[in-house]
Amino acid sequence: MKKIGKISKVYYLIRIILGLGLWFYFRVWHRRHLRINGWKNIPRYGQLLIYSNHPSMMDPLMIIAILICSRWSLIFKPQVLLKTLAAAENFAPENCRRLPIIRHIPILRDQPILKMITENECIFINETRKDFKALLRSCDWLYQRGSLLIFPEGGRTKVNIGGIDEFKEGIGLIAYKAMPRWILPIRIRGAEKVMPRGQDWPNWKKGQITVSIGKPFTLEDLHLEYQGFREFIAVNNRFKNLLIYQPLTNLFRKKLLEI
Repeated sequence: MKKIGKISKVYYLIRIILGLGLWFYFRVWHRRHLRINGWKNIPRYGQLLIYSNHPSMMDPLMIIAILICSRWSLIFKPQVLLKTLAAAENFAPENCRRLPIIRHIPILRDQPILKMITENECIFINETRKDFKALLRSCDWLYQRGSLLIFPEGGRTKVNIGGIDEFKEGIGLIAYKAMPRWILPIRIRGAEKVMPRGQDWPNWKKGQITVSIGKPFTLEDLHLEYQGFREFIAVNNRFKNLLIYQPLTNLFRKKLLEI
C-alpha cells in the first residue's frame, strides 16, 4: 500500500485555517439554523467513503464542517486527509473563480491559493461523469487510507424538494474496488431553500437545514442485510465485476432513502 505524500507547510496551514473557519461559520455562527441528526454515527477511525445527496452548492463545505467537529484528524493529520470527487467544470482551478460562493470567501479570491486548495482537496471528474480515470484515482486515494466525499447523483439534485435523484454507478465501482473501512451515508434536507440555484450566498432566514447522518456500514454488512447479495457477487465474479456496480449503487441509494 502506498503512503500519502507529504504536503507543504503553507498548504497545511491554509487547510487548518479554512477548516476552522468552516467549523465556526456552520457550527457556531449558524448553529440555530443547522440541525444535525446522528452525530455519533461518524466513525472515529479508518478511511471513509462518504456519500450524500446534493441540493445546494454549499453542501461540500457544510459536510466538511460537520465531519471535522467529530473527527479533527480530517484536517490535522495529512495521512487521513479528506478529498472530494468534484465536477471539473465547476471546481477545476481555471473554472472555480466563476462560482459566486467562491468570491465571498476572502482567502479564495487569491488565484495561487485557490489553485493550491482545489488541486489538493479535489479529484476532478469530467462533465459527462463517465471518467474512468477519475474513478480509479478515487480508488487509489482510498487505497492510500485517505477519505473521500462523493455526490453520486452526478450533480445538483433535480427532483422535487427533499427527493434524491438516481445515482451514477461510479460509487458502486469505487466501493467495490477500494473496499473502504467505512461507508457513511449523509442526507441533507432544506439546503435548496437556504441556497437555491442562482443564489450567490446562503440566506439562512429562508429556513432550517437538517443533516441526517446514517449509520456507517461496510460491503460485508450489505452481504448480510440483503438476501441473495452474496450469491449475486459470487456469480458476478465470473464476469469480471461487470454486473455488480449498478445493483450495488442502487443499494447505496436505498440506504440513503431510509435515513
